[in-house]
Amino acid sequence: MTSVGVEPTFFHHSGCSQLDLLITSCSDKLLRFNQIGFPGLSQHDLIFASLDFDANPVTRVHEYRDYVNIDIQALRNAILSVNWDSFYNIQDSSEQVSFFNSSIKQIHDDYIPLRTTKSRISSNVWFSCEIRKAMVERDLA
Repeated sequence: MTSVGVEPTFFHHSGCSQLDLLITSCSDKLLRFNQIGFPGLSQHDLIFASLDFDANPVTRVHEYRDYVNIDIQALRNAILSVNWDSFYNIQDSSEQVSFFNSSIKQIHDDYIPLRTTKSRISSNVWFSCEIRKAMVERDLA
């Protein structure tokens, strides 16, 4: 971790001190750092920085079955169109299970659409589940 800036940022009646800090673990990404005083408004200087980060966030592709937008009537018709007499005529129980599973899986894959979404991977490694939970508790309070 590297502290950026060496000038005092807090001014009081008996002097000044470097109270407001910008600390980074990526000092090579720092393009510009500066501070501006606010006399009469605050005893603290405003510190600011420009950082060079990748503008193209990493995306994650997620596939899922869309169980919300199923055409129920088409699904029902597909199940009824299976030759269930063949199922009942099979003597071996393992073959019956195989017939049933392959028929249902085929209908599932054909009538329940597979959707693909892309989402950005958060680069805020510091934003943990505990922080999210604390924010929810804060908002509820």
